Amino acid sequence: MAGILVILTPAVGARLGALSGALGFLFLMLILAMVVATQGEKFHQMAVQYIQQYFSGNTDPEMQKVLDLYKTPRTFWWMMALGSAMSLIVSLILAAIGGALGAALLRAKERL
Repeated sequence: MAGILVILTPAVGARLGALSGALGFLFLMLILAMVVATQGEKFHQMAVQYIQQYFSGNTDPEMQKVLDLYKTPRTFWWMMALGSAMSLIVSLILAAIGGALGAALLRAKERL
């Protein structure tokens, strides 16, 4: 079996970083899924209680409408899904940037 030598370019580093970001995100989603599967309603109640405490000093009527939306389980889980999707995108982007920077710095170090 012949070994394949891949030169670590910033593009390859970005792909590796994005892969590690995706794997890290999937690991965290697995943990969240286990918590939700075992304590879904309790998790929802605790999250709503935390949100209410965080925004307790806010008297804006629009914010109260948003808080009321979080109280319904359906809207809460949709917001959780939207937040998870945004977290995935941020994880992929930041990990890809980190991988590209790491590869570029490693290449610069090898040239010295």
